Amino acid sequence: MTTLPGDRQARLRPKAITFDFYGTLMNSKEWDLAAFAQIAKWNTCREDNPAELYDRWLRRVQDAYSGPYKTYRRICEEALARTFEDSGCAGRAADIEYFFDGFPSIRAWPDTEPVLQELAERYPLGIVTNCDEDLFRNTPRPSVPFRYICVAEAARGYKPDGTLFRYTLREIGVSARDLLHAGQSQRTDLIGGKPLGITCAWINRHGLTRHDDVPAPDYEFPDLRGLLDVVA
Repeated sequence: MTTLPGDRQARLRPKAITFDFYGTLMNSKEWDLAAFAQIAKWNTCREDNPAELYDRWLRRVQDAYSGPYKTYRRICEEALARTFEDSGCAGRAADIEYFFDGFPSIRAWPDTEPVLQELAERYPLGIVTNCDEDLFRNTPRPSVPFRYICVAEAARGYKPDGTLFRYTLREIGVSARDLLHAGQSQRTDLIGGKPLGITCAWINRHGLTRHDDVPAPDYEFPDLRGLLDVVA
C-alpha cells in the first residue's frame, strides 16, 4: 500500500527519522536462522524445520515485551525454554548465548548505508531497538551519524506497549506527529508506534502479509529506498 506524494512540496518534513535496527538496517535474520539451526541440532529437537522453531521462539519473545520489564537476554532465554517445551524438546535454554555470540557478525543490508547517508544530510537520525545495551554495542552499525540511540534497557520497556516509543519521543524532544519511524516488524514497530500517532513506514523486506490485528502503516516499502520518495 505504498502511497507517494505527487510532488516534493507535499512530501513529509519530519523533525527526526528513527529506525528499527535488527532486521531493518541490519540483515540479522540470516544469522538468526543459522543460530537456531545449530541450537536445534545441539538439542536434538524433533522440529523438522529450524526456521519454524525460530518463528515460534520469536513470537514468544514479542509476547513478553508487553509484560513487566525484563532484560532482552532474560526474555530470550525464557522464550527458548518455553519453545523447547512446546516442541517436545528437552533442550538447554542457556544455549541462547550462541545466538548472542553471533551479533558481531551481523552486517547491514546493501541499501542501508546509501539511504542513511542521504537522509543524514537533511534530518537527525536515530535508532530504536528492543535490545540490551551491551548486545547493541557488540553489533556493528552503519557509519552514519546517528544523533539518537534509544535502547529498551534504557527505557525499561519495549516497543509493543509504547514504552520505548514514548521514551524515544522524550529523548528526541518531538511530538509523535513530527517523527517518522521505519521498521520491519509488524508486532513491534507498527503495533507500538501507530497507536501513538507516529508516522510509520513498514520496511517489508520479506514480502509478508500484514496480520489483521496489526494497524496499517502509513507507507510500505520493500527496502529503505522508498523513504527517499516520501521525505522532502
